[in-house]
Amino acid sequence: MIEVIESTALVTVQDLGRTGSFRYGVPQSGAMDALALATGNSMLGNAADAAGIEIPMSRLVLRFGEDCAFAITGAPCQAWLDDEEMLPWSARSAWAGQTLTLVPSDRQVFTYVTIAGGIDVPPVLGSRSTQHRGSFGGLFGRALRAGDRLPLSPTRPIFTCDFAVPPPPFDTDMPLRVVPAAEYDLLTPRSRENLWAKGWKVTGASNRAGYRLSGETLLLTETVELRSHGIVPGVLQLPPSGQPVVQLADAATMGGYPKIGTVIPADLWRLAQHRPRESLRFQMTDYRRALAAMGEHEAFLEKIASIGAARRKPSHARPLVALIDQIADIMRRNRVDEIVLQEPSIRLTLKASTRNLEASVSSPEAGRWHRCAQTGIRRGRHAVVGWLETETGLLPVRSDLAPFGMRPTNIMVGAGDVLFSTRAEIPSSTP
Repeated sequence: MIEVIESTALVTVQDLGRTGSFRYGVPQSGAMDALALATGNSMLGNAADAAGIEIPMSRLVLRFGEDCAFAITGAPCQAWLDDEEMLPWSARSAWAGQTLTLVPSDRQVFTYVTIAGGIDVPPVLGSRSTQHRGSFGGLFGRALRAGDRLPLSPTRPIFTCDFAVPPPPFDTDMPLRVVPAAEYDLLTPRSRENLWAKGWKVTGASNRAGYRLSGETLLLTETVELRSHGIVPGVLQLPPSGQPVVQLADAATMGGYPKIGTVIPADLWRLAQHRPRESLRFQMTDYRRALAAMGEHEAFLEKIASIGAARRKPSHARPLVALIDQIADIMRRNRVDEIVLQEPSIRLTLKASTRNLEASVSSPEAGRWHRCAQTGIRRGRHAVVGWLETETGLLPVRSDLAPFGMRPTNIMVGAGDVLFSTRAEIPSSTP
């Protein structure tokens, strides 16, 4: 479970949208930046269409109620896991009780948080996406509110990770590729020229249903009356104002304005990440090149999936902070009064007192995570390590290192409210 601590009226649960429901008049919905959502899912080993959280230019605070892994993709933002700042386009492990805070930057629009296993809200018409106008899908068919609790998959994989991936290239100066549509030839020659040569601005009247553009007025050679026809995300329509509208995720399924083009699927994510008053340009392309561009997307996601697979590590550990009393008891019974984790940048000392295990840290960066390469214990090392392995199931032992008298292990150590990740090389017997 993930608890929403702070949210706005626009934060929703989205996947890649519902298909096959146009005949019922149900829009596709889904993530505005489908590539960002799919990338986050690929980093975590999810299916590409697993549901995540879409955050458009707004602050969001979440508290993890369970151990899980998550990724942040899409629009750059300031993000902190507890007090530790995170990189954009990165994946991390979170322990139950930790808090994730996201604050929007002044670049792009939509940020995504994906969770290993996905957000486990009930699917409606084959999708977990929130549909605003229909008030269904997502969590109760609405935007997230403070106090909401998002269910996680009970079969989600448990692993540790801490890595970032390179984002796909984004530049507002990159033209958006458009395939001319049915009524393109009805534009006057000058309007056809202006469609490609002139710049367009996203207006403030834009939303998830469509982006309204402002620029040179486009004219038709004749007035036409069209029957309503099916439209999909990406269709570029021309209303009587002569200012184009690009249909997006929550667009209606039917419309009667002339269709002058379609933004190719591979470029819809870049269109969606344009803020109001930002400029964009169109570039003519054809169906063959549009298909090739989708192949580039698939290759990008395959590369991300391979990076994620290499960087995710199976988790056998629970935070030792949950076992403080037991650790203190085993230290007392085995006459272990102090454990020291030492490296040049950090010294972490655990002392067994009469009632609990006390921790103190000496480090110029005590609020950050560290990997400690060496461990020293005054006495009783074998007892503590053996107990951790046999009683808690925390630590796998690599037998190939036994001849060297070393046992590598990954442990989580509680130091107040701070968790430190340590890699400890522990002698297998007491000298």
